[in-house]
Amino acid sequence: REVRGLSGVCDSYDVVVVAAGWRTPDVLQMALPLTPTRGRSLVVDNESLGRDRLGEALLCGEYVVPSSPSQLTVGATHEHLPPAAAMEPARQALEGGAEEPLAELRRRAVDMYPPLAGRAGEVGVVAGVRAVARRTHEGRIPIAGRVPGMTNAWVMAGFGSRGFVHHAFVAEQVARAAVAGNESMVDPLLRASLPT
Repeated sequence: REVRGLSGVCDSYDVVVVAAGWRTPDVLQMALPLTPTRGRSLVVDNESLGRDRLGEALLCGEYVVPSSPSQLTVGATHEHLPPAAAMEPARQALEGGAEEPLAELRRRAVDMYPPLAGRAGEVGVVAGVRAVARRTHEGRIPIAGRVPGMTNAWVMAGFGSRGFVHHAFVAEQVARAAVAGNESMVDPLLRASLPT
């Protein structure tokens, strides 16, 4: 069901975890130090690469990952735009303009996996908006912990483009802390950006 806030939801469940990406502040109805960043990825027909078909993921800043038996996902751009521009519909983000970030992604992808040269097998582009945590002296640390002022609501946000790497590690901490009702079980660095 669509949730526009936690009012009433927390009364119906023992634990609620909000992990709504860029929309997390809207659901929580509170400000969080997040910035929207548009990311675009290339979709490549892996079968069209013939004997160079990729069977394993490559990660070196960017990534080339088999996302299905027949497709690769090559990603991703990091387009730091004003919030309104970052949030424009994906269709608009994919049509014309802003070609340089994709051109740079293609160059880096070919450096990592040369069979992708000349847009080999490229069949499309997908776009999304990431919630990126502010940069601190520790780097960009996601936000996770108990929602201030609530006993059974928890939050995970701000992973940026590394959610696929860090989500399970953070989710395990949040799940254990939520079940125990003990926010100190979540790393203090993850809790540092939550409002007090």
